Amino acid sequence: MWQVGEFKAFGFTGAIQFGNLSLTMAVLLGVALCWVISNPHPHRRLWLVLLAVGMLCGLLGSYYSGTRGGWVAIPLFVFLFLLAYLRRSNAMACVIVLAVLGTAAGVLAYQSPLVKTRVAQVYTDLSEYQANGASSYSSLGARFAIWEAAWDAIDDSPLLGIGEVQFRQTLKEKREAGLIGAVPAGLANTHNTFLEVWMLYGGLALLSLLLMMFSAAWYFLSYIRHVDSVLRSYALGGLCLIGGYIIYGQTQIMLIRNNTLLFFLMSLAVLMALMHQRRRAVLLVGNA
Repeated sequence: MWQVGEFKAFGFTGAIQFGNLSLTMAVLLGVALCWVISNPHPHRRLWLVLLAVGMLCGLLGSYYSGTRGGWVAIPLFVFLFLLAYLRRSNAMACVIVLAVLGTAAGVLAYQSPLVKTRVAQVYTDLSEYQANGASSYSSLGARFAIWEAAWDAIDDSPLLGIGEVQFRQTLKEKREAGLIGAVPAGLANTHNTFLEVWMLYGGLALLSLLLMMFSAAWYFLSYIRHVDSVLRSYALGGLCLIGGYIIYGQTQIMLIRNNTLLFFLMSLAVLMALMHQRRRAVLLVGNA
């Protein structure tokens, strides 16, 4: 990247998916790191180093991808970590950690050309969208334009959706009529998970998706303050996974693309299985 002057990391996926997955893995490794720090463990120093290096790599992957939609989830992750670990006894330590992280983030945002460029691009894109409307060609402007087209399609069939073929035909007709520009009409998808599901598959499919995600989130949330540190860590990881994907889904179809969907389902299944196993072990110990 440095040799060619290209500051976007792609991996084996698109930059957005790569950045979001990198950030998610960094956060999950951060959950594990917090647990190792607060609990005695064989080979503790080795795990501290491995987890810290892995977390750093994940954060760098997110940074160099330039994925702004992923960065928006960082305040949620911070809140969830505080919800899991903040106590009266460690309030001052948490304040210090937050101050250090906030200062580091501020310095990075102020000094980094990449962050400055990505943030400035937001204002440029918004101005371009205000000027061109549905004919926008910028990153955000094209998204807004195709979202408008998707909302129109939802109005036609809010319950059952219209399907991919019909939506593409609608975009073609709108483009020929001059109601939408070539760039938004040519986008591969709507870049919004929930809008895409509703528009293509209908309100019933969207409701099912939301119920699945929020029921799983509620299951994890019920253990986020548990006295058992292992259960609490699994709960925190699950909430970060789901919360992150909800925010990522506002700018990319993370739950529709195969690679990101598979990562989500596998991670969710593993975390829920570990939660169930640990919960049973805690109950057995409590009843002994």
